[in-house]
Amino acid sequence: MRKYLGGFRRSVTKRELVLIFLLVISFIFFSVSFAIVPRIIKLNSLENQLSELNKEKSSYEKLYRKYLNYDEILGKYTDLLKSVPGNNDLSKFIGELEVWGEQLEITIISILPQDIITENFSEIEVNIVPCEITIGGEFDSLISFLDKLESCSRISQVNELRLTKIEDISNSNFPWTLTVKVNLYYFPQTT
Repeated sequence: MRKYLGGFRRSVTKRELVLIFLLVISFIFFSVSFAIVPRIIKLNSLENQLSELNKEKSSYEKLYRKYLNYDEILGKYTDLLKSVPGNNDLSKFIGELEVWGEQLEITIISILPQDIITENFSEIEVNIVPCEITIGGEFDSLISFLDKLESCSRISQVNELRLTKIEDISNSNFPWTLTVKVNLYYFPQTT
């Protein structure tokens, strides 16, 4: 069975026809691979970059997941500022003492704030206002006052207590006096 290839006047054998067919197929595969392989390499490179970005994104999400709830963090910060205010806020503290005095029926004799002390706690600078508070009243009322002072929302430290019984009750409105030395903590103003 002989066939004629266009342009050739001689007949082409079956073997030559198979070789031509293989040559054309090889050329088509080479052309396709020449056009597609660089795009496949680029696609693989982009997939690798995307995979790395997804890994980095997930690591950032893990790191910052606990900080996504800003309301909770803001609430904790507000609570901290109530415990350790941004200024000495001595007038507010004195106001609280007066309210406690009225509630417990005790008399505030004196409140003597002293010079401010600066201390560092874990590399955080904190100011301290030492105060000496003298009150008078019934023994149970004075103990209740101490309980309120120790459970105050503001961070403070009671250093010294002096409880004195008044011997001559006729000259005094209260049978006991209590002197408390307390340190009030606050953050210094930053400029």
